[in-house]
Order: sequence, then structure tokens, then C-alpha cells
Amino acid sequence: MKNTKILIASISLALILLNSFANAKKASLTFLHESEKGAAEKISYSLYLSDSNNSFNVKPNVYDENALAFCTYEESLMQKGWDYLALSAYQGSDSKYSDEQKALGMGFLEGFITADKIWYNYQNQKKYTYGQNKNSANGEMPENVKTFLNKNFQFIKIEGKKNYQKDPYWQHAYLIYIQMEGLLDGYNTSVSNDSYLISKGAKQLSLADLQVINAAGVIGNWNILIMNPLDLISQK
Repeated sequence: MKNTKILIASISLALILLNSFANAKKASLTFLHESEKGAAEKISYSLYLSDSNNSFNVKPNVYDENALAFCTYEESLMQKGWDYLALSAYQGSDSKYSDEQKALGMGFLEGFITADKIWYNYQNQKKYTYGQNKNSANGEMPENVKTFLNKNFQFIKIEGKKNYQKDPYWQHAYLIYIQMEGLLDGYNTSVSNDSYLISKGAKQLSLADLQVINAAGVIGNWNILIMNPLDLISQK
């Protein structure tokens, strides 16, 4: 069991960050959050890479298929029961952007424009998973669970990069995790600059925090497996 590595991946949530993009900047942009809208409204966003390749620029009300990433986003949770996000990366046949840049850009854009929903989701998942003395004495993620998630994340990235050119499985796993890092970076950039989110008490998240959301369906078993493995056996 000690040497077992678990691939944690979800196509329903995309997330990411590369060191060379750590200084990604938020565009001068005011979000219209759902509570400030009337009827559901679709808004387009496009994300551009700076000339120096070390920052992003997000432009609202622009749907540019030549951008690094672009999307249409409808905040319609209160009207329809869900929001709608159609997200894509540059689809040109040239090598204008690398696969890593595309994954990073899509993740950043999603995290940037859906930061409020990520924060609310995290609060729900955290309370459900670790609240009321469930799997935690103080309502926070135990350090050994956090260590496991971080080590597993790095394992997937290292193996994915090592086997990127020769194995489609590892290629896709690696890009999913790059996208996950980008999503985290986009979320944290938005939380640090958006007055609406700041007023709601939104905080920056770690990779481990984000994986609690991404792995909502299995996080309970991980908690048992990591903290009290005999309990998992007794449930069978």
C-alpha cells in the first residue's frame, strides 16, 4: 500500500499553474456576479498571453478563437439550477501555443471567472468532509491527508512529464494536472483582486484544498485509508 500511487483526475473540473506564469496578472475588469444580475446573461471572455510570456490578460465581452483560451459563461444557477461554461483553447493547426500553455490557459480562465463558485463549493465540501468532527478534530484538513494529496499530485506530474512523448495515458494525465494548477492560479488571482470576493470573505486555496473539491466522490475513503485504514477493512 505504501508504494501505491492513485491517479486523481476529473474531467468535470479543470485546474493549474506553471512557475513561469506565477506572476499572471488580472486585467482591469469588473465582474458582474450572479447576485448583481437580473436574468441569466451569457458573457464571453478571452485570455491572452503577454508578449513576454509571463502574464495573462483576460478580456470580457470578447470571443476570440485566436486567443490562447476563450469561453462563453452563463451564470444561471438561480434561474436554471446550474451555470453553463463552454471553454476552449486555441485550435489552430500551427504551433503558436504548446499543449502545456493551452492547458494552463484554459485552467486559468476557468478559475478566474468562476472563483466565487469555487469558493462556495470549497466551503460546502470542507464542512461536509471535515466539519462536525468528521475525519478532523478542528474542522480542517489533517496534515497527513494534505501531505498525501500533495505527494500524489507531484508524482503524477513527474511521471506524466517523463512519459509524455511515449504514452497517451500519461500525456493526458499530465495535461489535466497542468490545467488543475492553472485553475488554482486563476482562482487565487481573482480572489486577490476582486472586491466582491474579498467582501464575501473568500480566501486563497492550496492545491490540496482544490483536490478536496475535485475528488469529492472519493475523499471520504481517502480520509479513512490514510488516517484509519483498519476502519475501511471493518466496513467490508
